Amino acid sequence: VFCLLLLILVTGCKKEKNSGNDISNIAGYWMGAYAYGNDPPDIKMSVIFRNNGTIKVYYGYNGNDTASAAFKPEGTYTLNNNVATFQYNEGSYVFIHKATLTVANAQSGTWGTAPSDDDGGLYSLVLQ
Repeated sequence: VFCLLLLILVTGCKKEKNSGNDISNIAGYWMGAYAYGNDPPDIKMSVIFRNNGTIKVYYGYNGNDTASAAFKPEGTYTLNNNVATFQYNEGSYVFIHKATLTVANAQSGTWGTAPSDDDGGLYSLVLQ
C-alpha cells in the first residue's frame, strides 16, 4: 500500500515540460525583421517585452549590435487571446504591430501607423 501511495504521489506531482505552445507570457528578448508592404521582412529589429507590459524596440542597426541602433523607442504591449499587440512612438508617429501567435516563441504579423495596424507592412520576431 505504501509503495502504491508513493507511486501515485510521484507521478501525480510530476511537472509537465513546456511544449513551446504555452502562449500565456511573451516577456523576453525577441529578434527579427520588418518590411514595407507585402515584401518579406528583412530590415532588422529587436524588441524586449517586459513582464510589466512595456517594451523597448531597436531598429536601424547592422549585424546584431542593438547598441548602435538609430532608433530605441519605448512603448507598451498587450497579449489577449493569443493576439500580441505592441505600440510605440517614433517622433510624431505611433506605430502598432499586431500578430496572432500560434507558438510561444515566434510571432509574425502586420504593422502600421496608428490608428492602423496593417498599413505599413509585415514583421516577424523569434524569442531568443
